[in-house]
Amino acid sequence: MIHIVKKPFYCRKDQFASAGFSGQVLVIGISMEALKTHNPYRFKIGNNPTVYSANSDIVLAIGQQWINKKNKTVIIIPVSLFQKEK
Repeated sequence: MIHIVKKPFYCRKDQFASAGFSGQVLVIGISMEALKTHNPYRFKIGNNPTVYSANSDIVLAIGQQWINKKNKTVIIIPVSLFQKEK
């Protein structure tokens, strides 16, 4: 299954410096439920045909947990961590 991310966003400056990313980077939020049920996690951004994928274990190791307004756990992760599929 390929998820469609409608609203990627930029993180705070150096939020992912410990993972080797500097400055602001483009990130997405992935619900913990979706991450647990799909391995590898695959997505594309809006109408862009490029499909990105990554192993759920890597996403959990580098991603940062956040609780959204609906009280659900979301993992924030840089898009550049994912590999582009051909």
